[in-house]
Amino acid sequence: MVFITESLIRKRAEHNEGELTTLEEVSLHQQDIEKIEYLDKWCRELRILYLQSNLISKIENVSRLKKLEYINLALNNIEYIENLSGCESLNKLDLTLNFIGILSCVENLRDNMHLADLYLTGNPCADHEGYRDYVIATLPQLQKLDGVEITKTDRILALQKNQVNEYARTKPERDADENFWERQSEYTPESRIESHETMKKKREHESKETKPEPKPVRQYIGDDGRPLNCNEPNEVLSKPIGCLLNITFLSMDIRTTQNNLTLNQCACYQLQDNFSGFNYFIQNQTCELFENFTTEFVLLPNTQTQFCFFNPPTTTELSTTSVIYTTMIDEITTATNAKWNLTGITVASSNGNSSILNPYAIFVDDQYYIYIAEKGNSRISKWPPNPNGSASSSIFQTAAGQLNQPPSLYVDSKTNTIYVADESNNRVVSFINGSTIGSSVTSILSGTLPAVSGIYLDPNGTIFITDTGQNRIYNWFTNQSAVGGQGSGNNASQLYQPKRFFIDSNYSFYVADSGNNRVQKWMRGATMGETVAGGYGAGSNASQLSGPLGVVVDSQGNILVCDSNNHRVQKWTPGATIGLTMAGNSNGTAGSSSMELNAPKGIAIDKSDNLYVVDSNNFRIQKFNVL
Repeated sequence: MVFITESLIRKRAEHNEGELTTLEEVSLHQQDIEKIEYLDKWCRELRILYLQSNLISKIENVSRLKKLEYINLALNNIEYIENLSGCESLNKLDLTLNFIGILSCVENLRDNMHLADLYLTGNPCADHEGYRDYVIATLPQLQKLDGVEITKTDRILALQKNQVNEYARTKPERDADENFWERQSEYTPESRIESHETMKKKREHESKETKPEPKPVRQYIGDDGRPLNCNEPNEVLSKPIGCLLNITFLSMDIRTTQNNLTLNQCACYQLQDNFSGFNYFIQNQTCELFENFTTEFVLLPNTQTQFCFFNPPTTTELSTTSVIYTTMIDEITTATNAKWNLTGITVASSNGNSSILNPYAIFVDDQYYIYIAEKGNSRISKWPPNPNGSASSSIFQTAAGQLNQPPSLYVDSKTNTIYVADESNNRVVSFINGSTIGSSVTSILSGTLPAVSGIYLDPNGTIFITDTGQNRIYNWFTNQSAVGGQGSGNNASQLYQPKRFFIDSNYSFYVADSGNNRVQKWMRGATMGETVAGGYGAGSNASQLSGPLGVVVDSQGNILVCDSNNHRVQKWTPGATIGLTMAGNSNGTAGSSSMELNAPKGIAIDKSDNLYVVDSNNFRIQKFNVL
């Protein structure tokens, strides 16, 4: 394959002293070129371009040549006329002996108002009945077609015989006729390329030197008479290593990550730098090495990882001389207060049909009923508190029409009222005492209301709303900012693309600051927030988040974050600098098993601290029971 290079163009531009920026004419014919490239960047002043007798299959990368007047593409493999509308000065186009079969593609030349001379001789489209009349009627600027001058009489007759509208109306019927394309022909783009390759191999064979090169003399026996082995090591080191299959080790110990390694290479890194152990992620060949085992840790089941070590962490479960474990741990083994079963139970599902369930946000009331905001279906559905994922019992809508892409909701068990953030309608809708017909909640604001994204009520029943566009959380009734509102940014007083939030019993706000990949906590009345999760840039390390969309706080003060782009839920204990994975894969990969998630959009906890996750791309709600 021959490429258009700067040296090739300079060689063909000797008449212009090799200068490209002022080059007006260049001949690149018979060069076995397969692709047009770089000419629109290097030779903006081109007026004449010869590319005939090559292997070009597509017209491209010439639209910026505004001064191009003539281009010769005869004897190539072009099948469709395209990408020439930007050539404003094009006057003559030669496409003789190509493979253009779709006659209607000449319509793409209508924008070339200066095109006066067109050659399509030898193309399959020229065999169509009424070919000449159609081209003349389609391109009124043409003066010559296939070298024959177009007279006024020719143009009038062409318009009468071959009306463009009639051709467009019957085009689907003609396209359905595949007999023309099934007709056998010995001349095809593939045959031309095959002939080119055959001739190329023949030339290479003829140019080869017939005299073989002498082979180097190899020594197979050493001076001591012992057979030699290629790449024989100078030293052999043998050290036993233990591995837990299908297990991920999580702790707050200092660690290092290496990418694109085999399991043996990870072991070499461990031995070379005296690491205590490592996680090996099979799917993306990543090695996570731990310097020591000094802090509390968690062992998580994961079919895509192995945990290897020279000396195991000092716990009852691992204090053994065996070096290989093959049994998979069913539940979490932990020395911390992480307390959820890592195997999820599907409590609401669409069986892959998004019209049945398309979840985006979730709320669980005091009776364990599950309320789901289906943004894609523009509705709220209510599901019973059982683990079998049966169909919803209620569908909620408004009296004035359907909801429009609601991204969040809140259920006030004290008043038996459901509040919905009706985002695209810029309003809050309430459903009172189990009614499935809602009404708008009155605001003090008038005119165009701010965007309504996340929604939550404080202990006094005051409605607060996420205004993502203005990067703030505000009081729905008064429009006063409670959090943020200082423009977009990553300072302690700012938010960037905030999503949903949580308000605890002390009136503290926890905000999923999605654009900053962190969770910010704002104490009651504070003007500055503090980072309580993430804040180290986007990533899948235990200290990082990537596009968090939701946050809740359990009864122990643990912060649970919906880490959407990492396909997991992370738990951050108060004051922690890293998080532990409570649902999904800790390495940030997606999946569809009972222990995996795919783009989770929201989370919730019930009054018993059971965890619920909106597993969006798997079209289901997963429940992780508290232990």
